[in-house]
Amino acid sequence: MPGVLFSLMLLGGLCGLGQAMSREEKSKLRNQVVEMFDHAYQNYMDHAYPADELMPLTCRGRVRGLEPSRGDVDDALGKFSLTLIDTLDTLVLLNKTTEFDVAVRRVLTDVRLDNDIVVSVFETNIRVLGGLLGGHSMAVMLRDGGQHMQWYQDELLHMAKDLGLRLLPAFNTSSGLPYPRVNLKFGVRGPETRTGTETDTCTACAGTMILEFAALSRFTGDPVFEAHARRALDFLWEKRQRHSNLVGTTINIHSGEWVRRDSGVGAGIDSYYEYLLKAYILLGDDLFLQRFNIHYASIMKYISQPPLLLDVHIHKPLLPARTWMDSLLAFFPGLQVLKGDIRPAIETHEMLYQVTKKHNFLPEAFTTDFRVHWAQHPLRPEFAESTYFLYKATGDPYYLEAGRTILDNLNRFARVPCGFAAMKDVRTGSHEDRMDSFFLAEMFKYLFLLFADAEDLTFDVEDYIFTTEAHLLPLSLSTAPHSSSIPSNTTSKEELDDSNFDWTCPNTRLLFPDPAFPRKLRDPIRSAVDKSCPRPPPYREPGMGHPPLRAQDFMANNPEHLELLRRMGVSLIHLKRRPRAAGPARDTGGKCGGGGGRRALHAGDDGAVQPAAERAAAPPSHSDRLPPVLWQGRSDRRPGSVWPGPVQKFHRGSRLCHRGRTLQRLQRDHQRRVRPGPHRPASEGAVHVRREGPAHPEGRRHRRHRHRRQRGQQQRHGSPLPDGGRRPQHGRHPHAPPLPLPQGGQHPVGGAEGVQGGGGAAERQSPGQRWGRTRGGGGLLNRGNDPHLFRTHRPIAIEHVGARPAQPIAAGR
Repeated sequence: MPGVLFSLMLLGGLCGLGQAMSREEKSKLRNQVVEMFDHAYQNYMDHAYPADELMPLTCRGRVRGLEPSRGDVDDALGKFSLTLIDTLDTLVLLNKTTEFDVAVRRVLTDVRLDNDIVVSVFETNIRVLGGLLGGHSMAVMLRDGGQHMQWYQDELLHMAKDLGLRLLPAFNTSSGLPYPRVNLKFGVRGPETRTGTETDTCTACAGTMILEFAALSRFTGDPVFEAHARRALDFLWEKRQRHSNLVGTTINIHSGEWVRRDSGVGAGIDSYYEYLLKAYILLGDDLFLQRFNIHYASIMKYISQPPLLLDVHIHKPLLPARTWMDSLLAFFPGLQVLKGDIRPAIETHEMLYQVTKKHNFLPEAFTTDFRVHWAQHPLRPEFAESTYFLYKATGDPYYLEAGRTILDNLNRFARVPCGFAAMKDVRTGSHEDRMDSFFLAEMFKYLFLLFADAEDLTFDVEDYIFTTEAHLLPLSLSTAPHSSSIPSNTTSKEELDDSNFDWTCPNTRLLFPDPAFPRKLRDPIRSAVDKSCPRPPPYREPGMGHPPLRAQDFMANNPEHLELLRRMGVSLIHLKRRPRAAGPARDTGGKCGGGGGRRALHAGDDGAVQPAAERAAAPPSHSDRLPPVLWQGRSDRRPGSVWPGPVQKFHRGSRLCHRGRTLQRLQRDHQRRVRPGPHRPASEGAVHVRREGPAHPEGRRHRRHRHRRQRGQQQRHGSPLPDGGRRPQHGRHPHAPPLPLPQGGQHPVGGAEGVQGGGGAAERQSPGQRWGRTRGGGGLLNRGNDPHLFRTHRPIAIEHVGARPAQPIAAGR
């Protein structure tokens, strides 16, 4: 009677927390899972088989060597129809026995395991070997039922043993840790293997072999596989950091030295802890549980900061190793359920759920304030796995709603005509042309079981254990005959004292006497996530609401446009410019030699250009202390104006921007391009450059180098011509048509003392006849149509020599 009353109280509490999901609703979601699986599986069979994986965006198969390499990700592909093998036991779980029969026949007919290809030992073990063993378990179960697979004679098990023998050469190391890669045809030694030179492997890669290898040994009666897997686990246990009882992420397979000393429960280590606990469940060896309990105590002491799980250094476990978490740690709440530690599992799962609701998927990595760190999401199933285990442990309908959210997001954001595409960026919703095999092997298993009742399954799932790839291995293997001579690294009882840990399974009635207790754990976490990372705007279906933003419609002052760029990972930096003065004087904004912001003309506070006489009486300004800037305005603008465009043509460090070299460059321009011609005598309209101001700080050395350059220029340009010019060897021909001048015949150039134009001949000539000579070895300031910015090492004054009285044009620096 008390049990009945408690059940009624529990049901009433759950109904008070949230209305329990009806059977019809669960059945609808379960059928939706099956439909989604059919969509993915059938597209693989139609467009990709016998390739390893489906490329859902281009509707074709991914064959290694025919597609661009993706690096280590491609090590899982071995030209053995990976997705089909990985999906075998999923077909049986979803009551598709006919499709399972056809799939097994295809595997036996089409798949070869002796390809000359280098594959990952870890991925091949959990996906292919695990898939073959899971398929064998399902085939035996159906065969024993007497209705299906009566023709089956352990062919999948024979293939599994063949593959296990091809993986064994990877364990040929002094430590017993396997090489990370192996050639399926040639092993690891020899030039034809194209592998065997690696020295490092991840902890999970070496410690995630025991379930598949032990199952293979107990199915076949050959103890060699379990022995090698145990030896690798023993070595990792011996190399743990004895003070913190943590293991690193990467280890040297020969020396046993830790290469990466950061420790966590995510990528690189995750399934090592998982397989310690599950090896105890499958094999019944207390040694594995004792080791797991010691590791778990250290994890909860140093790594777990509920609801966060942050990596630490194994030698300094109180020092965080990073400020972000990866999505692979989402499996850990499910492992905590198996351990019986439900409270931290609820807290961590709730944090992951809130991050999922904010970004639609769990980003590949996210920061401690729950923002995106790595935006990819390859449709990983770890969050669905933990959701299933928490629902099984608590019966809380809240986790059914979490499963519904996963289904909706997959259909809204990842579904494409040829399957389901991985997310390239969860912020923008962009896709990647990949659908990994674990999506079919794991995701649909856990979602189907989440919404299924006992009568919806053809077998009892409680009789099996899930591998890290969700393959089903029967618990009856713990009583299967196996060799007692398997070497084991024994450890003293004092070192493995785990008296503080319970050996019983969790009892939710004792853990949660108050049905509202899980909600009390979740609410603070939900509010903390909402406060740290505001929710993005609601998703709008394509074609609904506002039309897509085009580049030509983008406005930098529109908050919605800026928010869209932020979600795409694009940041805008607003550069502050110095305010420009009114009038003709404009800020050149130059960056030449670090002199940005200098003015071509000197302007007063009101923006008007000041004559030289007025400016001389004014107090010195910042512009007066800068080196003078002379430049030629564009011919299509009024005389005396300036144009900021040419500044952009010069780069920092160019010769024209070098202080102390400008005057010599002007001389060289004059000698190369501008010479007296037949249109005008050399004595008319010449431009004189007069040196003024203090001497160059470099003094005599600078003048000596200048004279050397002038002598070299005279030697290069040859002997004088009869009309006073020089033989043209570079640049413009001396008799080329004249260059145009701006209207009025004036030269819009600026100088330190002023610019004077004169000569009646200039009015009678066509615009642009700017032939000139220099006084004191100077040179022409510029070319007519090519505005440039020149700077000198000392002030210079420019005057136009001719018959007309001098008239000031512009003054400034």
